[in-house]
Amino acid sequence: MDNETTILTFRLDPKGQHLVVSGGEMVGDQLVIPAKQEYEGKMYPVKEIGDSAFSHCDSLKSVVMNGVTILGNSAFEHCNNLEELHFLEPITGIGGNAFLGCRNLKDFGVPIYAHHIGHWAFAYCENITSISLSDRVYELGECSFYKCMKLERINVPDTVHSIGAEAFSRCSSLSSIIIPNSVTYIGKYVFMGCESLRRIFVNKPEMLRETAVPEGTEILQIDAECFDNNDQKALQEFTNALTDNAMEAEKIFELATEYYDKGFRKRGFALYKKAAELGYARAQHVVADCYRFGLGTLKDGNEAVRWYQKAADQDYLQSIYALGELLTTDNQ
Repeated sequence: MDNETTILTFRLDPKGQHLVVSGGEMVGDQLVIPAKQEYEGKMYPVKEIGDSAFSHCDSLKSVVMNGVTILGNSAFEHCNNLEELHFLEPITGIGGNAFLGCRNLKDFGVPIYAHHIGHWAFAYCENITSISLSDRVYELGECSFYKCMKLERINVPDTVHSIGAEAFSRCSSLSSIIIPNSVTYIGKYVFMGCESLRRIFVNKPEMLRETAVPEGTEILQIDAECFDNNDQKALQEFTNALTDNAMEAEKIFELATEYYDKGFRKRGFALYKKAAELGYARAQHVVADCYRFGLGTLKDGNEAVRWYQKAADQDYLQSIYALGELLTTDNQ
């Protein structure tokens, strides 16, 4: 079949229900996969890209998939110039090495509904900045996002129970991640080389023992009080506020107050601290209060003094008074 970009070849899937694209002879740099195709005198939906169908296709820059939902092993492996993917249906299956080495791929484009993200599926996709995983994903394979160096954030849904070894290794732009309570297994070296990683939220910190957490990364224990697994919208809002360095500190502070007032003190504290780290004096004062009185975090007098001092350095009066009060008490 000639679709003005390539001559595609097809085969029938083992159940005889849909067609699998098994390969093609490229013409140009765009690949368009039709929603339906005639095969042996009968029309079938085209739902799958077969194993290694377009691997090492250097001329390929753009793919439009009008009905494909399954990507086989190495489907687009080492398509070095692939930049754009356009899907009309959510992806329900991603095989191992599916996009391995697609260094110019910028955005996956649609939420992933696959139960399993195959090993090395997105490894070396060095220009991808974000990937959205749906609540149908239950396993992240080994090295699935290895060396995605521009990946700044990724949501791990509360259906995931396993994160394979080195899944996020060398993701040097990853700044924060929430590991939900559903995760029962984390492989070795998951965070090796994640040099920008500042916070990991996890219910069972002991699971991180062999994950090569970078020095200086803050591990914050989460529980049902601060992490509502049933509210994906709130979770995404919370995650975005923690990881979006362009978001105004005042907006983060407002969101923190909203959570805190609803009784989610740990979540509120995490956001207050993010706003404080952005230099917002009001948030710095609140963070100091939290450390001073053990609100949403453990009591820590030294940290209280440190954050009061940061706000006082900006002439925030309440912190100046609180700092004086603390230091006076300590000297008595």
